[in-house]
Amino acid sequence: MTGQVRGGPVSGTARCIVGLVAGFALAQSGLALEPVVSARQALAHMDTAADTLSYRGVATYEQSGTLTTLRIVRAVRDGRSWERLEYLDGPPREVISRGRQQGCRTADSSPRFQTGGGPDDVLEHYLTFYRDDGRVAGRPVRQIQLLPRDNYRYGYLLGLDRATGLLLQTRVFDPQGALVERFQFNTISIGAVIDEADLEPRHEGHLVVGRDSCPDSGAEPALTPWQVDWVPPGFGLSEPPRVSAGDAQEMHYNDGFSAFSVFIEPRAGHIPSVEVRRGPTAAFLIHRASPGGGFAVCVVGEVPLPTARQIAASVAPKSGQSQAVEYSASAGSGQ
Repeated sequence: MTGQVRGGPVSGTARCIVGLVAGFALAQSGLALEPVVSARQALAHMDTAADTLSYRGVATYEQSGTLTTLRIVRAVRDGRSWERLEYLDGPPREVISRGRQQGCRTADSSPRFQTGGGPDDVLEHYLTFYRDDGRVAGRPVRQIQLLPRDNYRYGYLLGLDRATGLLLQTRVFDPQGALVERFQFNTISIGAVIDEADLEPRHEGHLVVGRDSCPDSGAEPALTPWQVDWVPPGFGLSEPPRVSAGDAQEMHYNDGFSAFSVFIEPRAGHIPSVEVRRGPTAAFLIHRASPGGGFAVCVVGEVPLPTARQIAASVAPKSGQSQAVEYSASAGSGQ
């Protein structure tokens, strides 16, 4: 998630290191293989609901044995969405999203609620099944299971509101079929009238995310010093790469359900390799040696750790800017 915390912006690799320090299939009877056309229609309906519906509710989010309760308020007005997410456990915390343009898919977009890559692209990499209908927050839901066709990504079980298509529940499974994350509404009022005061922050130190408009797709691409030679099939850039002073570069990828980011910074000094997984979020940091002095690569996002390692191993300076690079002696310690 990108954004700006009170106190000023933080560099990409620094954000990744902070995440590292902080702690950043299933085959069941009764599943019916669902025609891709029908699943695409259901996911398209989910996308439309995410872009057009206002609601308020209380939800639970579970990962790594920790259960968090959230109050979510979302309003859609004049083609833009506003959202306030408040943590109801632990220290007071809030995430505020203001005025996001409908249909805008950026690195700020949450794959929990939006299919950024588009249903046609997404379903090429998953087997889709319908499970028996269920209920979430007292509302009937249609349950769609997505089993990945490879080991590079996670599997999902989605609970879509029967009446509106809104996503009310999601479960995330690793390639071995183990549950790594669960999100679901406990109560929800869809179509609720949201007052301005409901969207204003109530606590100090809140995080503001989002931007006023979508990135300009017609803008000239920036000259990037680094390239990522491999990402899992189906993942694509969700926005143009960003390059800051000193040739630091960040890139954000999305396959419609999962997202990850790659942060690269020239770094002459040695740093140890580190890897962490919390729930579905993996973070992998390595130092790569090169004749030009080396560089740090951090991959963080919702992919299995072996996938993050493979992405990091493929990063290199663009041709003509430096000679070929190789792993430093420490890179193997995270394998």
